[in-house]
Amino acid sequence: MSDILLLSMPYGKSYGKIDIESLDFGVPPVGLAYIGSYLKSAGCDVRLVDLMFSTSNWEEVRTLIHKESPKWLGISATTPQINEAFTTAKIAKELNPDMQVVIGGIHASALPEETLSNENIDILVYGEGEMTMLELVEGKVIDQIEGIYYKRDQKIIKNPPRSLENDLDKFPYPLYEDLPLERYGGEHVGATLGIISSRGCPYQCTYCAANTIHKRKFRKRSIENIVGEIEKFKHLFKVTKFSFYDDTFTLDKNRTVAICEAIMKRDMNLEWNCITRGDSLTKPLLEIMKKAGCSMVQIGIESGSNEILRKAKRRETVEENLQAVHWAKQAGMEVVGLFILGLPYETEETIKQTIEIAKKSKVDYAQFSILVPLPGSEVWDLAQKGEAIELITSNWEDFGRYGRSIIRLKGLDEDALSKYFVKAYKKFYMRPSYIIKKLGKVTNLASFLNLSKKGLVLLKLIK
Repeated sequence: MSDILLLSMPYGKSYGKIDIESLDFGVPPVGLAYIGSYLKSAGCDVRLVDLMFSTSNWEEVRTLIHKESPKWLGISATTPQINEAFTTAKIAKELNPDMQVVIGGIHASALPEETLSNENIDILVYGEGEMTMLELVEGKVIDQIEGIYYKRDQKIIKNPPRSLENDLDKFPYPLYEDLPLERYGGEHVGATLGIISSRGCPYQCTYCAANTIHKRKFRKRSIENIVGEIEKFKHLFKVTKFSFYDDTFTLDKNRTVAICEAIMKRDMNLEWNCITRGDSLTKPLLEIMKKAGCSMVQIGIESGSNEILRKAKRRETVEENLQAVHWAKQAGMEVVGLFILGLPYETEETIKQTIEIAKKSKVDYAQFSILVPLPGSEVWDLAQKGEAIELITSNWEDFGRYGRSIIRLKGLDEDALSKYFVKAYKKFYMRPSYIIKKLGKVTNLASFLNLSKKGLVLLKLIK
């Protein structure tokens, strides 16, 4: 039994056509893990459970909540998971009507009143949750707690927002101890442990909803704090592979160099990867990253059209992205190119340009997705106004990646976008030169089986 139970929701249909049971790896609930560790450091009795790969097995969820019988149930859910969150809350209230159900995350922060209108949710946390959740469970007077919505006399009350914490070092390392760490990582990098070395991103990309919580404010942990976490988890969990989940890991180039130098100074012998932008990479930076153990970078190329990038407020160019990929390859890294089809004002011609740039760029892997207008993003606001983009569903389960299009644009309906999505994957991965190159890297049975599995996932995606 635990006083506080934190639950990360099942992926459900978050990956569209991709069956989550076919995936070897997922992303850990780092946000909830930080909340869990903060509560635990304050002496709270807390348990964190990740239901990521549960395929909506509600009896399993019911048994878990009944066994723990918590006073507080904390739920985090993305937009395509929100219905699972509501079902979980309903189960909790059926088991114990007095259990306090709290929900948080980007979706809840973007649509607080709609989310809290669910009869089984008691309190909604908007913004960052560590300090807010602690004040809730410690019994602070509810109308004095910043960063929440709550109900009183059948009315929804909004308290003032909580200021973002600038000193990220005050938060203990994430509570990973009870999580299935062997299931976290990526299809291209294998099992890795996730680290967030900074929070927030100052850019204004129209399709991104992260600003809902971080308000485009970039905050960073100290180098000692970051490396301390790596050292602790390396020894505690016997891992040497890490993934940095920062929105833009190399945003502050000097900081990135300092992290690399600290890793090398301690002779940590790590392998790691990160996500970043092409215009925040330089050849010398990539070289030192490689020396420090960076084996792969994921670069948000997004479009092959400079005009579409400009309208998406990317503030970078196709040429900068191609240069970054070239430098990364020269440094000896693998590169994943991230692309979005269906950005506002997209045309058939610009989509074709994106597919061609993906092939021309020489990235090792291309990850295409159709634009999903997430609540909290600028494209969501455009869709609500019917400007440049039309949303054709109100079912949150349809807001997953890699599924059929849920939007239509002028001159490009949902069927056309869905067909281009499939075409993009076929054009990139079905090239004879690409297949031959990948087969040439097969050195043993394990690598052959791994390649075969990736092929089967791809076939399901494009059928």
